[in-house]
Amino acid sequence: MASPSPAASTLVLTNRSLFRLIMSFIDGVPGHVMSLVTEFQRGHRGVPWSATGALPRAAIQCGDIETLRHLRRLSTTKTFQSRPELAFDGAMRCAIQFGQLEIVKYLADTEMLLSDSSAEHLTSRTEGSTLMGWAVRYSEVLKSDKKLEIVQWVADNYPRSTLRDVKAEDLSRAGVPVLRFLKERGLATSGFEDPRLVDLVATMGKMETLRFLLEEDRRLQRCTADAMDGAAANGHLEIVQYLHERRTEGCTVAAMDGAARNGFMEVVQFLHTQRTEGCTVAALDGAARNGHLDMVKFLHDNRTEGCSTAAMDDAAAGGFLEIIHFLHEHRNEGCTTKAMNGAARSGHLEVVQFLHDDRTEGCTTDAMDGAALLGCLSVIRFLHYNRKEGCTTRAIDGAAWRGHVEVVEFLVKNRSEGCTSKAMDTACQNGYKKIVRFLHEQGRTPCTTAAMDSAASGGHLEIVQYLQENRVEGYTKVHMTTLSNVLQRKATLIVWMR
Repeated sequence: MASPSPAASTLVLTNRSLFRLIMSFIDGVPGHVMSLVTEFQRGHRGVPWSATGALPRAAIQCGDIETLRHLRRLSTTKTFQSRPELAFDGAMRCAIQFGQLEIVKYLADTEMLLSDSSAEHLTSRTEGSTLMGWAVRYSEVLKSDKKLEIVQWVADNYPRSTLRDVKAEDLSRAGVPVLRFLKERGLATSGFEDPRLVDLVATMGKMETLRFLLEEDRRLQRCTADAMDGAAANGHLEIVQYLHERRTEGCTVAAMDGAARNGFMEVVQFLHTQRTEGCTVAALDGAARNGHLDMVKFLHDNRTEGCSTAAMDDAAAGGFLEIIHFLHEHRNEGCTTKAMNGAARSGHLEVVQFLHDDRTEGCTTDAMDGAALLGCLSVIRFLHYNRKEGCTTRAIDGAAWRGHVEVVEFLVKNRSEGCTSKAMDTACQNGYKKIVRFLHEQGRTPCTTAAMDSAASGGHLEIVQYLQENRVEGYTKVHMTTLSNVLQRKATLIVWMR
């Protein structure tokens, strides 16, 4: 029997079902790779399986240095050296991220760092700072006894002069023990001198780190108004109060705007009573958009900035009927056609009904078009029977593309706008047989060669056969190649299953 091709044999390594079946009796590949991949997949459900570097990364995350050595030897053979599944791209960063010091040492000893495509831009001067940046960034998520291990290893193995340019973004992720170690060693000086470091730490709500940075060495540490702005927007009241009492940089209107937008009432109240920067219409607009009714009421009662039509427009799109009622009754900014359009597009029938009954702005064809794309027949029926704006060909086109059979049927039977060839083409592409058959039976639905081509590409052979028997548009030359490949794959699968 002929040996399998390199592409086929290595494909097994990243096909979980085939791998699990075949691995028990295959020779020449380390047996514990099987349990490695299984463990990796179990712990990363929902994460797309990326082929490039998948196996080395799995070994690294599990701390399996022996398997990593096997994979490295396998990747250097002529048969497997070009296979992406065995590539060591990102290996060093992955080892640092998961605190695997022994693997870091192994990768460094085998001089694999600069061969890593994620580090191709590195030079001898920037290599140390890059490694230290990774070590610092990922240190905080490691167990307490592991936080300093790799940071200290990098510090011990690279000259101090190469470890100065660690970014503020990386330092902001670290905890106090790591930052204190770096300060005591005189490392990462450029990052510590960057005012963005304190801004970032404040924005993330890291009070202990903020105190360390601002109180350990007041001569060096600076910040900007972004510190309080960011802390306020993320609801970190303690930090807002600390900066207000101990610093002079203050904040901008972005502080209250952000806190209001995200519903942090205590922060907004503090800024309102203790500071003078105020806010803009973005505060009430944002609170309305995100459904914070109490915030909307507070800003209306206590501030004078008001809002814009975006408040009711965005509240409608979010389906926040109580906020719409409040704005309608207490404010005079009103809304635009975007309100009903957004409500219809999001399927909020009660909001659409209220805007229709109590407001005069109306809507546009975007309302029914959007409801059709969503598949919300109740909204479509209401708009059809109660309003005159109608829709465009995008309504049926969108409903057909998304597979909303009942919507397509209703629009075809009750509206006159029709559709374009996109309706049939995309329904074929996505395998919606009922829609394809229904549109064809109407006798006036166009399509193009893309219908059969895309159906073949997607493996929808019943639709290909239906189009061949009932339509005249035909297909392109690409279709034959695509269909041949699909049939070959299906035949191969059937043979394998037998």
